[in-house]
Amino acid sequence: YNSNGQLGTLPKAEGGLSGFEVNVNKNYIEIPFDGMTDVVTNVYAADGYSAVLTSANEVYAWGKNATGQLGDFSLVEHPVASQVGFEDAWLPQAAGVVNYGGAKAFRVVVEVQQDHVLYVDNGKEYKMAGIGGVASLPQYRRRGGIRGCFEAALPSMYQDGVAFSYLYPFSTAYYRKFGYEMGCEKMQYHVRLSSMERFETSGSIHLLEPGKLLPEEIRQIYRTWQENYNMMVINEDFEYAWVGRSNPVKDQEFTYVYRSGTGIPMGYMTVKTVHEPDGRNLNCTRFCFTCGEGLKGLFQVLLALGSNHEYVTLTLPTDVDMSLFFPEWSSGASARKLYAGMVRVVNVETVLKGARYIGSGKVSISISDGQIKENNGVFEVAFQDGRAVSVQKVCGNGDVDMGINEFSHLIIGNGDVRSMEFMEHVIVHKNKEALGQVFYRKPNMIMEDF
Repeated sequence: YNSNGQLGTLPKAEGGLSGFEVNVNKNYIEIPFDGMTDVVTNVYAADGYSAVLTSANEVYAWGKNATGQLGDFSLVEHPVASQVGFEDAWLPQAAGVVNYGGAKAFRVVVEVQQDHVLYVDNGKEYKMAGIGGVASLPQYRRRGGIRGCFEAALPSMYQDGVAFSYLYPFSTAYYRKFGYEMGCEKMQYHVRLSSMERFETSGSIHLLEPGKLLPEEIRQIYRTWQENYNMMVINEDFEYAWVGRSNPVKDQEFTYVYRSGTGIPMGYMTVKTVHEPDGRNLNCTRFCFTCGEGLKGLFQVLLALGSNHEYVTLTLPTDVDMSLFFPEWSSGASARKLYAGMVRVVNVETVLKGARYIGSGKVSISISDGQIKENNGVFEVAFQDGRAVSVQKVCGNGDVDMGINEFSHLIIGNGDVRSMEFMEHVIVHKNKEALGQVFYRKPNMIMEDF
């Protein structure tokens, strides 16, 4: 850039870029800028892509983008320098950025892991953007950096075909600003082992250890388990890596597989000893089963471990009713509901098309979404025999008004029409019975971190 601070040309990046006109008499590439008129204050450069910061605190980037390194939440190469964010909210995805012209260190990190979740309403997989980590340096907080990232990321997720986003919040109030709402529900049980009932099972128990890791059995049980619940993450190979590392002697963490009398794997759990105020206890970090026999088989293991442990803590989906399972609740067992993270619907139309309904009918739902404009409006849903036959935007008023937060919470099965009465930002105008065919309680569960 020249003595007046106006950007003219920049040195040619190593390797060049397709579609750029190279001036052979000078070692630079002419880069057209899209709408930028402000003074350039800093320059960022890396292998195959570059960016500048302007006096208006805007970041313009251009170049290669195969790994999302331009920070615009896409993988599209930019032959024209385009605004991709602001100084406090620019997120280059790739490593190796070189600091030029006194440019300051990057200040915001938002890690997005794209997974697939099972939406058992129709048994299909949907794209889910899991927010794995959000951080900024203390001196740059409360300046809108994280907000800028989410306001850029959410519309980009929509364009990329993402249906849901999920995260584990440091603050639920903070992420409600971006349309996230309380997600999957779990029940955590704390049970005195000596009070558990003994069940007769004909199966066998197998410990995972080096030389006997049973990876296919673990996968088989998980796949069967996940088919029962909305929002279960479809595990990739790396998410089963823990099986190959199982070493109970070294780690003092024990994973048991229960097989039926005919050799069918029906459940697995991982337990670890913990010392707590009420004694030497067991903490169950994994607990999956395919049927009632699998659950009872795993409980047999816990009973056996009761000889030198007082209590076990385990977490189960809310649809597994344990109220009659334990004989003594007055002093032997306790339970509490937990929320496992926060969910956000990214594409309302896609989710409504995939949802499972009760019977046949028609409703119109008015949605407001502060980040994704395509979700705003009245969606008319016609459904027959439990499946949507049409979903379209219509003019006029809806049977119900709600924000994207409430819609996300309700559509995965965390509430029903009765729940709406206690939601401040939900207004039911009419057609309450048909709304009950859309919004009702469904089993959901999530077990993976991002």
